[in-house]
Amino acid sequence: WMKDTNGILKSLEENGRVWVNQGTLNIKKVQSSDGGKYQCIVRNSIGERRIESVLVVTGEVIL
Repeated sequence: WMKDTNGILKSLEENGRVWVNQGTLNIKKVQSSDGGKYQCIVRNSIGERRIESVLVVTGEVIL
């Protein structure tokens, strides 16, 4: 998984809040900065496939 930041794809850094499990992107305690375009990229000897997903974060800010 990669995140599109202003047209530049950046690899996601897995940590205790963001991780990939069996190809599924998981984000715990979503923050507004998590919103944006994400791409899942799969490669093998036959070629490459990219799927784009958009995450929109809405809701009240909890102080």
